[in-house]
Amino acid sequence: MLRFLATGDEKMLIALQERDHQHQEWHRETEGIDYYACFTIKHQMRKYFQFGPGLDPEYMKIMKRGAKKWTEQDPLRRPHYAHTPGTQGWGPDAKNSWVDVRTTDNLTWMRLSSVYLMAEETGNKKTASIYKDRIQKFVVALYRVGTGEWDSHNYLSHTITPIHNLYDFAKDPEVRLLAKAALDHYYTAAAIKYRKGNWNGPNKRDYNAIDSMTASPAVFSVHFGQNPMIRKPDYDWIHVLASSYRPPMAVLELGRKKDVSGTEFLINHAPYSDPMKGNFNVTPDYFETQFIGDTFQLGTLARGTQEPDANGFKILADDSEKGAEMIQLVPGPDHRFPGSPQYQPEKLFGKGRVAHSRNVAIYLVNGDQTPWTWVIPDKTQVEKKNGVLFLQHENTWIAYRPLKTNIEAENAEKTDMIKYRNRRVRLKKDQIENPPEWLVPGSMKEDDKGRTWAQRRTEYYPEYKVLTATADGKGWAGFVVEIGEPSTHGSYQKFQSAILSKASLEDSKLGQGLVTYSDSLGKQQIEIRAEEALSGSPVLINGTVRNWKAPFVKYAVTDASGQTRVEQSWTGDTLTVNAGGHTFTSQVKEDGSVRFENR
Repeated sequence: MLRFLATGDEKMLIALQERDHQHQEWHRETEGIDYYACFTIKHQMRKYFQFGPGLDPEYMKIMKRGAKKWTEQDPLRRPHYAHTPGTQGWGPDAKNSWVDVRTTDNLTWMRLSSVYLMAEETGNKKTASIYKDRIQKFVVALYRVGTGEWDSHNYLSHTITPIHNLYDFAKDPEVRLLAKAALDHYYTAAAIKYRKGNWNGPNKRDYNAIDSMTASPAVFSVHFGQNPMIRKPDYDWIHVLASSYRPPMAVLELGRKKDVSGTEFLINHAPYSDPMKGNFNVTPDYFETQFIGDTFQLGTLARGTQEPDANGFKILADDSEKGAEMIQLVPGPDHRFPGSPQYQPEKLFGKGRVAHSRNVAIYLVNGDQTPWTWVIPDKTQVEKKNGVLFLQHENTWIAYRPLKTNIEAENAEKTDMIKYRNRRVRLKKDQIENPPEWLVPGSMKEDDKGRTWAQRRTEYYPEYKVLTATADGKGWAGFVVEIGEPSTHGSYQKFQSAILSKASLEDSKLGQGLVTYSDSLGKQQIEIRAEEALSGSPVLINGTVRNWKAPFVKYAVTDASGQTRVEQSWTGDTLTVNAGGHTFTSQVKEDGSVRFENR
């Protein structure tokens, strides 16, 4: 579809009409059209509704007949002829359904939008009504407590694209308004995390991206832009480029970081499963602080990186070549998992706590010789001075002051492992006689069947390096992190001098999880009481307890003007965004009615 849109090559339309995989197996009852797999049906919708006029009329009739059978009753958990009890997997043979049953946010939206659109298109009114109700419940919950798969670097792009389908192709104006409201909400969340083609943490379902312009930031770059590096289009671009939806101007300006420097966001996030069930009678489960500087963003969770799939500490630094670069720090030993353990065991250590105010954070972990790992760009200059680790990346400067932690700086072995990786490949006869350049020396071996294998060395992330540190024994340990830039410190040399001579640290009670830090500008004092529960007073900013229980989903002010940037009360119904001189308001009432205004 993207290639046809770009070139007009009619061969692409022919390719769109090839027989679907397993058309005689899983899809026999739907005229051989794949209406099962969610990642397929998302694209089937745009193929049918937008590219349909260019397809063979007979093929369109087949798609419509299959869709009519598919939605003649709710396809979810409808008994499937291919089901075989005891089969493992997610297909109909294992899950006994006419449509994908998986329930993550992105897959749920693919199913909700696709079944609704085809039920509406084929006149199956009862099924359309069922799915309209489910869509409404999801959007109502979204506006009250957010979403369980919040701000996912890997999946938010997959979440919004089927909603673009719903917005573009639904005939019912109420459904189109619900789709718009959902997109407005998701684009606002993305606008906070997006920066020049990259994506800041924290975020749920973080899959350890290292380079810029991957997954969600690549897709949101269509509207938010400001990324100098586009290597190739993302396949989800078709749904954004071809859609008639446009984000409100206030949201666009927020995504482009127009006049929002100096903004600090305090954000509450819901538990994972309940919002997807349409349940908004829940309390926040994740407490985020996000600060936007002139040249960087710092984002943290109050518990740090501790979840099996959530990033809890990340920095984005502006970069003239790539837009923005990630500088990641994780309390774990594996450079392949700098964002989250991605459900892998033994990738994280101890219990984490973070105190964060604007450009300063204290990150503690209670563990046993906790290993710490940074993944940073090669171009970031590294320097240790008076025991403090300094990172200099163009116009963003970061100081890591250790707390009972030994900084080892660059780890040559892990740096090599992140730049390159080896894969086992079988060699051909000519390769055995004349080993290729990519072959790892000494890796050629013959198996018991006379076949020759070797390790192939390929680039992994060649433009990055790994730093390491280790906590000194058991108990609380970690870092104080302060970030500077030209507008705050003038130069890197002045930043370094201020950190070493003007900042002050009181850590005599570190063993009890108590640390107080006064920043290098004399503007902030941060105190962390890591032993206290998050429901208590574990963080004090200038003597005031940080209260994550305040009634907000997303809320932010700037010190300069005091203007609210993004506001949405917990269990409320209204989202407000102010940025770049524009204001946008969207309201979703409990009955599903939607109102919005741009000023």
